[in-house]
Amino acid sequence: LHAAEEAWQAAVAPVRAALAPQQDQELFDVRLEQVEVEVTVAFWNARLEAYVSGLEGEAAVTLAKAQATRWKTEMKAAGEVALEQNERYAFAAAPAIYKARSYLQALVNGIKDSRKYFLAFDPGQRKVHLRLDTQEQPQPDIVNMPTNVEQ
Repeated sequence: LHAAEEAWQAAVAPVRAALAPQQDQELFDVRLEQVEVEVTVAFWNARLEAYVSGLEGEAAVTLAKAQATRWKTEMKAAGEVALEQNERYAFAAAPAIYKARSYLQALVNGIKDSRKYFLAFDPGQRKVHLRLDTQEQPQPDIVNMPTNVEQ
């Protein structure tokens, strides 16, 4: 294992030296780590397939379930990474718009289940004044109202 790590570092060193001046070092390291993880996963998947290719019955079912769970976990994580990268690109492209959009989205999510009251409108100045009361007041439930009927 130690020899494999040294071989990997020796193979990567010329690529790192050639590309480092052209790219941000941190971005390069992250991408390199991503490739390293992909190679490692491919290696261990190949080893696993070689050892368990003849499984049958309950062992095969257990292995298939484990692989499906791992696949779901990996795809969820990959989706989260893609979402994070898209968020980063959106912020880099237009920080002010990104911040305003994030603020408004948080506001929408925070008050989506609350009642909203439209209080005032000034047509001359085209200003809308809103006041939000996001605290729900308990109201009687007509359908499940207790009946106190004496018999």
